[in-house]
Amino acid sequence: MRGQVAFGYSRLAGGAESPAGSIGLLASVDHPMVGVWRIGPAVSFSLLGSTQIERDGVPGGLDHSMLDGALLVHRTFARGPLARLSFGPGLASARAELQVAGGGATLSSEAVGEVRPCAAIEALFAPRTKSGVSVGAALGARFVPLEDRTWSVWSARLAISY
Repeated sequence: MRGQVAFGYSRLAGGAESPAGSIGLLASVDHPMVGVWRIGPAVSFSLLGSTQIERDGVPGGLDHSMLDGALLVHRTFARGPLARLSFGPGLASARAELQVAGGGATLSSEAVGEVRPCAAIEALFAPRTKSGVSVGAALGARFVPLEDRTWSVWSARLAISY
């Protein structure tokens, strides 16, 4: 068994109304399959930031976050800067919680609270060490087709692989 913990920055990509992004965390374990292939679960949590909205003169805010779990297949590389490429299906809980002092019914359609299938991809750039523990950079994305839009959550994290 091997694994990884990673922490860094996550952002919900989209239009100008997308939040600025914030903290992203990931934990995973994996098991060898055949040759350069491994498989295992990963769980990530992203605080995606807040946005301000206004409709019919009623101001409010949305706090965005996402929790997801995915079963990832990993392709490892013996040479080059890319140590591992991971991809697979998952399940995500996408949330945009409404914060409003009054008149919340006017803004309630902006809130998101959906659990949907997602697609995950991760790229790990790390040195290969004899001890098996390394520190590197992980870049990832989650794609979640929601009822009325698709969330694309991008991340850049410091990763500790063991």
